Amino acid sequence: MQQLSGIKIIEHKLGLFWRGMTKESPLFPTFYQSDTFIATALSVIVLAKFGRRGIILVGNIGVSFVGSLLEAFFIAEDDWQLEFSDGALGFIVVFTIIFGFTIGPVVWLYVPEIVPPKIVPLATFMNWLGVSFCVIATPIIDEKYGSPYPMFLFFGVVELGFFILNLFLVIETKGLEPTEIA
Repeated sequence: MQQLSGIKIIEHKLGLFWRGMTKESPLFPTFYQSDTFIATALSVIVLAKFGRRGIILVGNIGVSFVGSLLEAFFIAEDDWQLEFSDGALGFIVVFTIIFGFTIGPVVWLYVPEIVPPKIVPLATFMNWLGVSFCVIATPIIDEKYGSPYPMFLFFGVVELGFFILNLFLVIETKGLEPTEIA
């Protein structure tokens, strides 16, 4: 669920996105790393207050929506590698903040709470399988379409599917003892 949000496209393509900007400032790549770190650090506070289920659902719907907006920006750009709008860059920042507050860190905390310890390595393997899919598929899609918009469309739909699935399957574990989680 984490990796199929589209975060790896953004991380993989960050240099290209930045190079496509007409801005001279070298601060964006540094800011991008900072906003992800700060959002993840602050997610601990949000997690303690709101629990896991709500944060996962907000993350699913948030990255789906913002990813869909990014797809629209990529479709609108004729040559996205040469010119990249401030709006699209802003949505990249919003996307990473949503990811950093929600499904980025929360999934790593939630999985060990709901599965036996011997299953956690399988969950980690599935996460890395998702990373591999994203990193391998993105250049192929870019070459075929000349833009990453189909990947953002795919990831937006997948995260919307995860939202619906998680709406029915994710249980809240906040305040429960391990023996109470079934």
